[in-house]
Amino acid sequence: MMALALAAFLAAVPMSAAVQTAAAPKAHAAVDDRYGWVRNAAAVAALAFWRDRAHWPATGPQNAMYHTPNGDVINGGGVYQDRDQQLRTWIGHETGNWGAMNFREYDAAARHNSWDNRGAMRYILNVEYGLVFRTDDHYGNFTLINWGTDGPAYFPDHVFCYENPSWQGNNRRIVLHQVRQYSYEIGGDTPGEAMSVEYMRDWEWWHSGDRRYYHDDRANNYRQGMSFPVQQALWFHRDPSQICRQFTGFNYGTT
Repeated sequence: MMALALAAFLAAVPMSAAVQTAAAPKAHAAVDDRYGWVRNAAAVAALAFWRDRAHWPATGPQNAMYHTPNGDVINGGGVYQDRDQQLRTWIGHETGNWGAMNFREYDAAARHNSWDNRGAMRYILNVEYGLVFRTDDHYGNFTLINWGTDGPAYFPDHVFCYENPSWQGNNRRIVLHQVRQYSYEIGGDTPGEAMSVEYMRDWEWWHSGDRRYYHDDRANNYRQGMSFPVQQALWFHRDPSQICRQFTGFNYGTT
Protein backbone atom coordinates (compact mmCIF):
# COMPACT_ATOMS: atom_id res chain seq x y z
CA MET A 1 0.00 0.00 0.00
CA MET A 2 2.94 2.29 -0.61
CA ALA A 3 0.80 4.29 -3.03
CA LEU A 4 -0.83 5.83 0.00
CA ALA A 5 1.27 8.61 1.45
CA LEU A 6 2.89 7.97 4.80
CA ALA A 7 1.48 11.25 6.04
CA ALA A 8 -2.00 9.98 5.29
CA PHE A 9 -1.31 6.86 7.30
CA LEU A 10 -0.15 8.84 10.28
CA ALA A 11 -3.08 11.20 10.06
CA ALA A 12 -5.45 8.25 10.00
CA VAL A 13 -4.36 7.02 13.44
CA PRO A 14 -7.26 7.98 15.73
CA MET A 15 -6.54 10.79 18.17
CA SER A 16 -8.02 8.66 20.94
CA ALA A 17 -4.85 6.58 20.76
CA ALA A 18 -3.12 9.29 22.78
CA VAL A 19 -5.33 8.80 25.84
CA GLN A 20 -5.37 5.90 28.26
CA THR A 21 -8.85 4.93 29.43
CA ALA A 22 -8.88 5.78 33.11
CA ALA A 23 -11.69 3.34 33.88
CA ALA A 24 -9.84 0.34 32.45
CA PRO A 25 -8.82 -2.39 34.92
CA LYS A 26 -5.19 -2.05 35.96
CA ALA A 27 -4.07 -5.24 34.23
CA HIS A 28 -5.25 -3.83 30.91
CA ALA A 29 -4.54 -0.16 31.58
CA ALA A 30 -0.94 -1.02 32.37
CA VAL A 31 -0.29 -1.82 28.72
CA ASP A 32 -2.17 1.00 27.09
CA ASP A 33 -3.04 2.12 23.58
CA ARG A 34 -1.03 5.30 23.46
CA TYR A 35 0.93 5.99 20.30
CA GLY A 36 3.44 3.16 20.05
CA TRP A 37 6.23 4.72 18.00
CA VAL A 38 9.18 6.11 19.93
CA ARG A 39 9.77 9.81 19.17
CA ASN A 40 12.24 10.99 21.80
CA ALA A 41 15.64 11.30 20.08
CA ALA A 42 17.58 9.80 22.99
CA ALA A 43 15.09 6.90 23.20
CA VAL A 44 15.43 6.32 19.45
CA ALA A 45 19.21 6.06 19.76
CA ALA A 46 18.94 3.77 22.78
CA LEU A 47 16.49 1.46 21.03
CA ALA A 48 18.80 1.20 18.02
CA PHE A 49 21.75 0.41 20.31
CA TRP A 50 20.02 -2.38 22.24
CA ARG A 51 18.30 -3.93 19.25
CA ASP A 52 20.84 -3.58 16.46
CA ARG A 53 24.23 -3.40 18.16
CA ALA A 54 23.99 -5.06 21.60
CA HIS A 55 21.18 -7.47 20.61
CA TRP A 56 19.26 -7.21 23.89
CA PRO A 57 21.99 -8.70 26.14
CA ALA A 58 21.28 -10.69 29.30
CA THR A 59 23.44 -9.77 32.29
CA GLY A 60 21.85 -11.74 35.13
CA PRO A 61 20.11 -10.20 38.14
CA GLN A 62 21.78 -6.79 37.77
CA ASN A 63 22.16 -4.36 34.89
CA ALA A 64 25.57 -3.92 33.30
CA MET A 65 27.06 -0.73 31.92
CA TYR A 66 27.74 -0.45 28.19
CA HIS A 67 29.47 2.16 26.06
CA THR A 68 27.71 3.48 22.98
CA PRO A 69 29.66 4.21 19.77
CA ASN A 70 29.97 7.90 20.68
CA GLY A 71 31.43 7.14 24.12
CA ASP A 72 28.31 7.64 26.25
CA VAL A 73 27.27 5.06 28.83
CA ILE A 74 24.01 3.16 29.14
CA ASN A 75 22.79 0.44 31.51
CA GLY A 76 20.74 -2.67 30.76
CA GLY A 77 20.36 -6.43 30.61
CA GLY A 78 19.27 -7.07 34.18
CA VAL A 79 16.18 -8.95 35.30
CA TYR A 80 12.93 -6.99 35.50
CA GLN A 81 10.82 -8.57 38.24
CA ASP A 82 7.34 -7.44 37.09
CA ARG A 83 6.29 -7.71 40.72
CA ASP A 84 2.79 -6.35 40.15
CA GLN A 85 2.31 -8.76 37.21
CA GLN A 86 1.22 -6.01 34.84
CA LEU A 87 3.12 -7.34 31.83
CA ARG A 88 2.62 -10.97 32.81
CA THR A 89 -1.16 -10.49 32.95
CA TRP A 90 -1.30 -8.65 29.65
CA ILE A 91 0.71 -11.34 27.84
CA GLY A 92 -1.50 -14.03 29.36
CA HIS A 93 -4.63 -12.34 28.00
CA GLU A 94 -3.07 -11.89 24.57
CA THR A 95 -1.54 -15.34 24.15
CA GLY A 96 -3.42 -17.63 26.52
CA ASN A 97 -0.07 -18.65 28.01
CA TRP A 98 -0.15 -18.26 31.78
CA GLY A 99 3.15 -20.00 32.43
CA ALA A 100 6.26 -18.40 33.89
CA MET A 101 7.57 -15.34 32.06
CA ASN A 102 11.00 -13.70 32.07
CA PHE A 103 11.75 -10.02 31.50
CA ARG A 104 14.86 -7.89 31.14
CA GLU A 105 15.16 -4.11 31.42
CA TYR A 106 17.20 -1.55 29.48
CA ASP A 107 17.74 2.21 29.80
CA ALA A 108 16.05 4.32 27.15
CA ALA A 109 18.67 7.07 27.13
CA ALA A 110 22.47 7.11 27.19
CA ARG A 111 24.31 9.62 29.36
CA HIS A 112 27.71 11.25 29.31
CA ASN A 113 28.84 10.09 32.77
CA SER A 114 28.13 6.95 34.77
CA TRP A 115 26.88 9.03 37.70
CA ASP A 116 24.31 10.98 35.67
CA ASN A 117 20.63 10.30 36.30
CA ARG A 118 19.32 7.39 34.23
CA GLY A 119 15.89 8.96 33.73
CA ALA A 120 12.44 7.37 33.98
CA MET A 121 12.15 5.74 30.57
CA ARG A 122 12.97 2.05 30.10
CA TYR A 123 12.59 -0.72 27.56
CA ILE A 124 11.41 -4.09 28.85
CA LEU A 125 12.02 -7.24 26.82
CA ASN A 126 9.88 -10.33 27.30
CA VAL A 127 12.19 -13.26 26.63
CA GLU A 128 9.55 -15.86 25.69
CA TYR A 129 7.83 -13.87 22.93
CA GLY A 130 10.44 -11.25 22.03
CA LEU A 131 8.01 -8.46 22.90
CA VAL A 132 9.50 -5.05 23.66
CA PHE A 133 7.59 -2.58 25.83
CA ARG A 134 8.52 0.97 26.61
CA THR A 135 7.65 2.77 29.83
CA ASP A 136 7.89 6.54 30.12
CA ASP A 137 7.11 6.73 33.83
CA HIS A 138 9.44 4.16 35.43
CA TYR A 139 7.23 1.06 35.19
CA GLY A 140 3.91 2.80 35.83
CA ASN A 141 2.50 2.25 32.32
CA PHE A 142 3.76 0.40 29.27
CA THR A 143 3.34 0.55 25.51
CA LEU A 144 4.15 -2.35 23.20
CA ILE A 145 6.33 -1.31 20.24
CA ASN A 146 6.94 -4.54 18.28
CA TRP A 147 5.20 -7.72 17.13
CA GLY A 148 7.54 -10.17 18.81
CA THR A 149 8.22 -13.70 17.59
CA ASP A 150 4.54 -14.50 16.95
CA GLY A 151 4.48 -12.02 14.07
CA PRO A 152 1.98 -9.37 12.95
CA ALA A 153 -1.71 -9.12 13.78
CA TYR A 154 -3.55 -9.56 10.48
CA PHE A 155 -6.97 -8.03 9.86
CA PRO A 156 -9.94 -10.03 8.46
CA ASP A 157 -10.63 -10.19 4.72
CA HIS A 158 -14.26 -9.06 5.04
CA VAL A 159 -16.10 -7.05 7.70
CA PHE A 160 -19.83 -6.20 7.71
CA CYS A 161 -20.59 -2.87 9.39
CA TYR A 162 -24.00 -1.75 10.72
CA GLU A 163 -25.41 1.45 12.18
CA ASN A 164 -27.62 -0.35 14.69
CA PRO A 165 -27.42 -3.56 16.72
CA SER A 166 -28.89 -6.57 14.94
CA TRP A 167 -32.07 -6.65 17.03
CA GLN A 168 -33.00 -3.16 15.82
CA GLY A 169 -32.63 -3.99 12.15
CA ASN A 170 -30.55 -2.20 9.53
CA ASN A 171 -31.76 -1.08 6.11
CA ARG A 172 -28.20 -0.46 4.97
CA ARG A 173 -24.67 -1.57 5.77
CA ILE A 174 -21.09 -1.03 4.64
CA VAL A 175 -19.07 -4.07 3.65
CA LEU A 176 -15.29 -3.81 3.95
CA HIS A 177 -13.40 -5.96 1.44
CA GLN A 178 -9.70 -6.10 2.19
CA VAL A 179 -7.51 -4.95 -0.68
CA ARG A 180 -4.15 -5.46 1.01
CA GLN A 181 -2.33 -5.28 4.31
CA TYR A 182 1.27 -5.48 5.39
CA SER A 183 3.44 -5.03 8.43
CA TYR A 184 6.20 -2.46 8.24
CA GLU A 185 8.69 -0.61 10.37
CA ILE A 186 9.00 3.14 10.42
CA GLY A 187 12.56 4.37 10.65
CA GLY A 188 14.08 7.77 11.15
CA ASP A 189 12.85 9.57 14.25
CA THR A 190 9.80 7.31 14.73
CA PRO A 191 10.98 3.69 14.89
CA GLY A 192 8.41 1.06 15.73
CA GLU A 193 6.30 -1.58 14.03
CA ALA A 194 2.87 -1.04 12.54
CA MET A 195 0.22 -2.61 10.33
CA SER A 196 -1.07 -0.94 7.19
CA VAL A 197 -4.56 -2.03 6.07
CA GLU A 198 -6.58 -1.04 3.02
CA TYR A 199 -10.27 -1.87 2.57
CA MET A 200 -12.75 -1.28 -0.24
CA ARG A 201 -15.93 0.24 1.24
CA ASP A 202 -19.12 -0.95 -0.45
CA TRP A 203 -22.61 0.26 0.47
CA GLU A 204 -25.39 -2.30 0.49
CA TRP A 205 -29.15 -1.84 0.98
CA TRP A 206 -31.62 -4.27 2.52
CA HIS A 207 -34.42 -5.50 0.26
CA SER A 208 -37.30 -6.51 2.53
CA GLY A 209 -39.05 -8.49 -0.20
CA ASP A 210 -36.02 -10.58 -1.12
CA ARG A 211 -34.76 -10.65 2.48
CA ARG A 212 -31.20 -9.87 1.47
CA TYR A 213 -28.74 -7.02 0.91
CA TYR A 214 -27.90 -5.67 -2.56
CA HIS A 215 -24.85 -3.70 -3.65
CA ASP A 216 -25.52 0.00 -4.30
CA ASP A 217 -23.67 1.07 -7.46
CA ARG A 218 -24.76 4.68 -6.98
CA ALA A 219 -23.24 5.04 -3.53
CA ASN A 220 -19.86 6.55 -2.77
CA ASN A 221 -17.85 3.33 -2.74
CA TYR A 222 -14.13 3.84 -2.40
CA ARG A 223 -10.87 2.41 -1.04
CA GLN A 224 -9.55 3.55 2.30
CA GLY A 225 -6.22 2.83 3.96
CA MET A 226 -5.18 3.26 7.58
CA SER A 227 -2.08 2.52 9.61
CA PHE A 228 -2.10 1.24 13.19
CA PRO A 229 0.76 1.03 15.71
CA VAL A 230 1.32 -2.49 16.95
CA GLN A 231 -0.64 -2.02 20.19
CA GLN A 232 -3.74 -0.75 18.38
CA ALA A 233 -3.48 -3.41 15.69
CA LEU A 234 -3.45 -6.14 18.33
CA TRP A 235 -6.62 -4.73 19.89
CA PHE A 236 -8.50 -3.97 16.68
CA HIS A 237 -7.78 -6.91 14.38
CA ARG A 238 -9.93 -9.35 16.35
CA ASP A 239 -12.80 -6.93 16.94
CA PRO A 240 -14.95 -6.27 13.84
CA SER A 241 -16.90 -3.53 15.63
CA GLN A 242 -13.66 -1.64 16.33
CA ILE A 243 -12.63 -2.04 12.68
CA CYS A 244 -16.00 -0.65 11.60
CA ARG A 245 -15.61 2.37 13.88
CA GLN A 246 -12.20 3.14 12.43
CA PHE A 247 -13.12 2.75 8.75
CA THR A 248 -16.82 3.66 8.57
CA GLY A 249 -18.10 5.35 11.70
CA PHE A 250 -20.67 2.56 12.16
CA ASN A 251 -20.57 0.99 15.61
CA TYR A 252 -21.43 -2.65 15.02
CA GLY A 253 -19.50 -5.22 13.01
CA THR A 254 -19.39 -8.91 12.17
CA THR A 255 -17.16 -11.09 10.00
